[in-house]
Amino acid sequence: MGWKTVAARVAGVGSLGLWVVGATWLGQMLGHPWVLPVLQTLPVYGLMVWLLRRGAWRAAIRWMWLWAATLGVVGTLWAYRQGPAIAPLVLYGETYRQRMLDWLRTGRGEESDPRQFLRRHGVELGLFVVTSLATASLLSMHGGTVLMNYMSYYVGSLMRHSDTPLWTFLTAWPVYAVLRVLAYVVLGVLLAEPLLYRLDPDRRAAYRLRDRGRWLALAAAGLVADVLLKAWLAPLYRLWILTHVRLP
Repeated sequence: MGWKTVAARVAGVGSLGLWVVGATWLGQMLGHPWVLPVLQTLPVYGLMVWLLRRGAWRAAIRWMWLWAATLGVVGTLWAYRQGPAIAPLVLYGETYRQRMLDWLRTGRGEESDPRQFLRRHGVELGLFVVTSLATASLLSMHGGTVLMNYMSYYVGSLMRHSDTPLWTFLTAWPVYAVLRVLAYVVLGVLLAEPLLYRLDPDRRAAYRLRDRGRWLALAAAGLVADVLLKAWLAPLYRLWILTHVRLP
């Protein structure tokens, strides 16, 4: 790998990070909750489409993973610094935060009850697959951004009440949630391809779903691991969070 390639990738990573930070800041300045996820998503969606139209679907997955990670880190730090002031800007932020706080207080609720969270996960997965296929992942990526924002808002809010914010960051973003995000990113990229290639005769003949079989299997394995690990570890993560957080 030449230095020009390395420099281009570093510049790309930096640009992506700056865009997420800038879009978040601009969304806060504009003050409308529906605008924020649009600003955070649209340019990155354009990057994904550009890569897919060139057959670089593996690169698209890597860039979308980086984007999702950046969203999580920036959104969490934003909530940590700004606190309740940004609550009106985060769609479903307070609803999700209150649900998770109730679970932390009581140990009861959807988070640690497989019968409940399996139903929600199934509905979310079905909607994600349908919207990805129908819109080349435009709507599903937007929905994923909304989800990342309200999860980040919850984690950042917890960090404000923690005596060890870094520990709280690591425990409030549990490994099973990270696996779920990674799996959904893979699905979002690969399920965008059928419609994009149907609209592009030059690329249509080169598309083979079976070439993506391994990655689709990895995404499915990630979703299964998410369910199994959540059923097993969620009560432990609750205890780990409570060791350093004073619940509001």
